[in-house]
Order: sequence, then structure tokens, then C-alpha cells
Amino acid sequence: MSEQDYLQRIIPTPATPRAPLAPGLWPGATASSAKEVARLLRENHVKFHCFFNDEGFHNHLAHHLLAAYALGCTESLLKPAYDLHAEYQRPKKESSELITDQNWTKYLGRHG
Repeated sequence: MSEQDYLQRIIPTPATPRAPLAPGLWPGATASSAKEVARLLRENHVKFHCFFNDEGFHNHLAHHLLAAYALGCTESLLKPAYDLHAEYQRPKKESSELITDQNWTKYLGRHG
């Protein structure tokens, strides 16, 4: 499986919620803004660490993007929302070994 296929599998393009009690999207959320928010979420996943500092404060970029999208943010405004948080994120570190179903607990809770 290619990296792009993997990213599309773990971060799919958002769809309209089907559950009757789930809140709907606000006017402004479109198919093109859904594709853009998914693209930016994938970029965040590839480029940035899950913590943005050494105290363990986590990356809020995904939260901001999804909230902006759900509130009807247009495709053209999602990139500036991304850029607002991207400027202070730490780059993602490469793992010392491939993390698998067999060894993931070895890394659980490690910040470094």
C-alpha cells in the first residue's frame, strides 16, 4: 500500500454525518472544502509532531481545521487556518524502528 493510499485510509475525506442526533455541517461546508480539509489533515500528519513543545502540549491544528470546516469555513480559508498553527509546530521525528501491532506498547506514553 502506498503512503498516499495509507493516508487516505486513515484520514478519509469528511462526509455528512448520517446519525440522526449528530449535528450537521453549517452552510459553507462543501465537497471542495471537505477535500481541502482532508488534504491539510494529511499534511499535518506527515509533517508535524503530535506535541508542539517539550512540555507535552499537543498539536491543535487538526482540532482547528475540523472545527472551521464544520462551521462552514470555505476552501480558501482553510489554508490560512492551517498556516496559523503550522508556524509553531515541531517537525515529526522519524521512529527508531517500525512500530507494529507487536511493539506499539513499547512507545506508548513516550514524548521523545
